[in-house]
Amino acid sequence: MSLIELILGLEKEQRLIAVFVEVRSYLQRETSVDLRAEIPPRYSKQSTRAGEIIRRNNLEYIIFKAVSGYEAQEEITKHGTDGKPGYKDFKDLAYLLSGKTMTAGQIGKYFLELAGKNDMPELTEASRAYISGFDREYVRNIPADVLKGRVPIFAKPVKKPQNYAAFLRDLHKKVKEDRVLQYEILKKWTGIEREDQVTYSGTELIPGYSQLKSLAAFFTGNAMEEKEAGEYFRCLVRTKGSAIKTRNLTEVIMGFDKSTKPSYAAEVVMEYISSMTSGQVRKELPRLHGEKIECSKKIRALKLQYVIFLACTGYKTQSDITQAGNAHKPGYSSLTALASILSGTRKDVTETGKYFRYLARENGMPPT
Repeated sequence: MSLIELILGLEKEQRLIAVFVEVRSYLQRETSVDLRAEIPPRYSKQSTRAGEIIRRNNLEYIIFKAVSGYEAQEEITKHGTDGKPGYKDFKDLAYLLSGKTMTAGQIGKYFLELAGKNDMPELTEASRAYISGFDREYVRNIPADVLKGRVPIFAKPVKKPQNYAAFLRDLHKKVKEDRVLQYEILKKWTGIEREDQVTYSGTELIPGYSQLKSLAAFFTGNAMEEKEAGEYFRCLVRTKGSAIKTRNLTEVIMGFDKSTKPSYAAEVVMEYISSMTSGQVRKELPRLHGEKIECSKKIRALKLQYVIFLACTGYKTQSDITQAGNAHKPGYSSLTALASILSGTRKDVTETGKYFRYLARENGMPPT
């Protein structure tokens, strides 16, 4: 007895659980290869009648999973992978399950929706294990061509990592949190070991950063222009991925230009100040009048006011914003120079307090 004969024989069975158990038992006894041979052609009477019974008894997912052999959503691809057919080869199965004639693209979408609704894992166990073991030592020891083949970020360049498939998305999340790992990947991927090797056009052996925007996006989560990517790579190489301070905060801010995106500038500044106290950050703001004016323009153009406000004050809630401050946090009476730099206008003590509270409210700082 074939799968379709079994399903047709259950046409009058009213108990859903009984139908489910019978079909599941049959599917567990057969291989996916054997089951594929039992799927009737589209438009046949068998397919039409069996499909109605399948949908009435909510059997679509268990049949889809057993026939396709897919264990995770990442395996649902057009051309197939690891010996499993692509969804383009499942037109008869798609018709049986849905009762609709579909193009290859529509079949892929239907299978993914079916998998998602039924909580099929996004990644196979092998992919999850690979991501878990993807660390600095692994990158140092793996050949460059193997790394590029396993992490195909250039196969179909994606400017926005939120559009990555599940495997690259989860790997990106891990890489983004470890700048030393990014440095090791950059070295292995490009051969770059010195800052002067980070160039726009590259050489015969080393690619230029004009070709590496997808790699920069994979590292940071931000779509970057060529110049931003070059700046990011130089910083990685210069610091070897660590948070070593080679400049002061004012120089970092003044190093940005008109092409710098606010999101990238905020990331660079936050990385720079990540290991500093609020007092140390305040000491690195400009002291000279001319420097203050130019730095203030950059801060406001790049929307860095709130980032620097938090770093310089240590305030966590709006209730921390007091005139006198306390043993752990400065009062705004001593921060008029900071308020002037952030706002671009000279502030007295009262105006400083009002400005800081405004900045806090506008950026969603908790009241208490």
